[in-house]
Amino acid sequence: MLGDAQPRAVREAAIVALKGLKPKGFAPAAAAMLEAEMKKPAAESVAGGLVELLGALRDPEAVKTLVRVLQESQDKNLRFRAVRSLGEIGHESAVEALVAELDRPAAQQEKDVVAEAVSALARVGGEEARKRLESALVEFLANDNKKARENAARGLAKLGTVDSVSPLIKCAKTDPDPAVRKEAWASAFALADAATSRFAALEDLLSRIDRPE
Repeated sequence: MLGDAQPRAVREAAIVALKGLKPKGFAPAAAAMLEAEMKKPAAESVAGGLVELLGALRDPEAVKTLVRVLQESQDKNLRFRAVRSLGEIGHESAVEALVAELDRPAAQQEKDVVAEAVSALARVGGEEARKRLESALVEFLANDNKKARENAARGLAKLGTVDSVSPLIKCAKTDPDPAVRKEAWASAFALADAATSRFAALEDLLSRIDRPE
């Protein structure tokens, strides 16, 4: 059903079915198909569906192929979907490529792709990802990527530590966007409450609400 002889609509329907079935061990075959589809004109390709299928399969073996899509494709929508699938897989081998999206020169950044990369880092986890989420609270003020800052604040509720509370408070008190401030406060309170010394951390948080930074 996925062979080149089949009409594109049939192949797309087969991919949707496979996303629902999530057949074990199918990721290498799907990755190989994606490599071939990348060479076709966009009008004939089912690369987008295969990218999403690899995310649904959640096989770390697919990370290498998805990173190649992210780095080599000129299709913004396909790059966005590759980032999302890397987040769904959630493997640490994706961190370097995701961080590279955040580190692109401002003129080369695609705001929605960067914002999705921030969310993907939160799903992957790890110390490097946590630090990049903390820095994202500030670094994406310059190019006004509100969604990246909002995703960073939200992601730190899961990924952050008690050390993340201070940058979150600063963000909550100074960010120009109300949605970002709301997420920053929510994450700061969540982290303070979850910390081993949650009562002391919460007292400190409450005492700082009206204190100028």
